[in-house]
Amino acid sequence: MPSWEGVSYSGKRPSNRSRECPAMRTLVCLLAVGSVIFGGLKHALAQQPEPATLENLLKSDEPQANPAGSKAEATPPSPKRPAGTLSRPADGVQHPTLDKAWAEYDATVSKTAESIRAAIAKQFDAATAKGDLDAAEKWQTLDDKFREAGEVPAEPETKTAVSAAIADYKKAKEELAHAYEALVKSLTMEKKIEDAKTARDEWRALSREKEAKSSSNNGLVKPRMMEQFLVEALIDGDSELCVTPKGIYWRSLGVAKPGRHGGKNEPTFVNGQPWIPLWGQPNQERGNDQSALLALPIGDVNLGFELVAVGLNRGDKGIIPRSRIQSRSEADKFVIAIPDKDNGSLWYTIRVFRNTKR
Repeated sequence: MPSWEGVSYSGKRPSNRSRECPAMRTLVCLLAVGSVIFGGLKHALAQQPEPATLENLLKSDEPQANPAGSKAEATPPSPKRPAGTLSRPADGVQHPTLDKAWAEYDATVSKTAESIRAAIAKQFDAATAKGDLDAAEKWQTLDDKFREAGEVPAEPETKTAVSAAIADYKKAKEELAHAYEALVKSLTMEKKIEDAKTARDEWRALSREKEAKSSSNNGLVKPRMMEQFLVEALIDGDSELCVTPKGIYWRSLGVAKPGRHGGKNEPTFVNGQPWIPLWGQPNQERGNDQSALLALPIGDVNLGFELVAVGLNRGDKGIIPRSRIQSRSEADKFVIAIPDKDNGSLWYTIRVFRNTKR
């Protein structure tokens, strides 16, 4: 007796009951398929995300299951570089000295950006934990502005949190300036004058770019103008400190440049922070020259000054008698002139303040 797929054939005519089975089986199958489809549709609808609400935001700390086969969430974008930081020109000077300096500078910029994002996130988390919608929206907006445009928040909460990162960034920026200055000097000594000029011009262009970025104000809060600041410098004489609305710079009038007397290269300290002036002729200790601008929020240059100290060492108290220094207004700047009528160099401490008398 032949069989097909395990079904025996007996040659007998099927009964009426057996003839009804196919129809019944078809109905059962349809019901089963409908149940599966309905169950699948119900499961799919259950998987749809809820609308974004404050409640969802407050519950965002709860772990979420990742359905099998679903794609992992996209990695958040890296923080944008803070506004005002420098970027190495793509076609700029290539040299191992600059390679190292730029690598360290960029690494510090990235760490600073991470610190800023972390400070914002901490305040955002604190606001959501309290259910404070206004504060949560504020910190979320600040995070968006930083991520998209590099705008650094000026709130006291973030300033305190990132103070250490900002200090590291200032140091890295100064080291970058030192690297360019050292390279210009080295190339000049090797008599590679054109290469030296190219490196010098590149840093000057970067400094102007930084100054423009620092002076621009794309935020809602205007930068606070400095009411006063303290300048400490090793002076041999015949030097002028020029104060402009956007910052300060040195003029050297023929003798040793500020900080450069006796083969030294001492920084000028502004409110205790070191500043190595970048000179137009960095390889020359003496002569007529002018430094690049140190950007500061000065604003109105209706200023006055006070000679605080003159001593052999930085930080010495008292005033060793020297030629009298004077000030004058010159177009859009306030100039403090230090004459050269005495031997040797001494550390000068000068306080510059806003003059309230008109």
